[in-house]
Formats: sequence, C-alpha cells, structure tokens
Amino acid sequence: MAFFKRTLLCYAVGLAGGLCSIATHAEFVVQANTGLSMPQSSGYDDSSFANLSLGYESKGWRANFGYMRIGEFKLDENDANVESEGWFISGNRVFELNSVNLELGLGLGNIISEADYEGRQVGEDKSTVPFLECMVVKELGAGFGVSGGFSYFSDVSGSNIVTAGIGVRYSF
Repeated sequence: MAFFKRTLLCYAVGLAGGLCSIATHAEFVVQANTGLSMPQSSGYDDSSFANLSLGYESKGWRANFGYMRIGEFKLDENDANVESEGWFISGNRVFELNSVNLELGLGLGNIISEADYEGRQVGEDKSTVPFLECMVVKELGAGFGVSGGFSYFSDVSGSNIVTAGIGVRYSF
C-alpha cells in the first residue's frame, strides 16, 4: 500500500509540474487584421479584408477561432457583386526567429457568399473553404505586437482569393 501511495504522489507531483510548465509557456492571443483582398481568375475588382480572432498558443503551436470578412467584390462592367464572410478555425506553427516570429497556418472557413445584382440579392452560397496563411509578427513588449502577412483562399464564389494585410495583437 505504501508503494501505491508513493507512486500516486509521484504522478500527482509530476502532473502538477507538467501543468505549471505548460502554463508558463501558454498564452491567449487576440488578433485583428485588415488589408486588401485580391480575387484571382475572375472579373471581380479588389476589395478590403478584415478579421478578428482569439487564439491559444502553447509550445510553438496556436489554435485560432474567429470571424473574417473576405470582401465585397464587384464586377468591372455591371452592377453585380459578391460579398463573402464567415467564421473560421485555423492552426498555426510559430517559429521564433531573432527579432520576429514567422507563423505558417492552415485553416477552414465556413463562408457565406451573397450575390447581388442591381441592389437585389440573387443568390447565396455556403461553403467550407480551406486557406493557407503566412505571417511575420514583431513583439513590441507588454503583450502587444504588430503583424503583416498573406492568406490564400481556395475557390470562394468561383475565384481563388489572395489577401495581404497588417494587424495588431495582444497576448495574455
């Protein structure tokens, strides 16, 4: 019985130590980005992009959940447009370099695209869209940082879309 108690005590101390070490290297991250959205292989004009997310980072990996507005894309020569936005989840690998962090991510967006013609909604598409992202982050201190990066969305409303943007973040 004494062996069992010592073993249980060792496991409890080890688990507590492990949780403490994770807690010292884990943090929540709130991030907001804005920039330009550029459709590829379509007649749509460029638009603006924005997102807001909450992430949890531990040991060089971060899971994110947020909302994004991919853009409102207008056709060049008529009154038709498509507006795309929705919720997303993503996972990022964080590489700590000398003065900045490089973040590479893969995500899925639950995107709703609404098509309008002459002010009337003429269609709606709901789809799960994969995306890739690459971001450079500079930590400024006291939990604040700035970022810049690119995202690539596959097949949103018939067009692949590239976004380029800048952002701010707060870690706690």
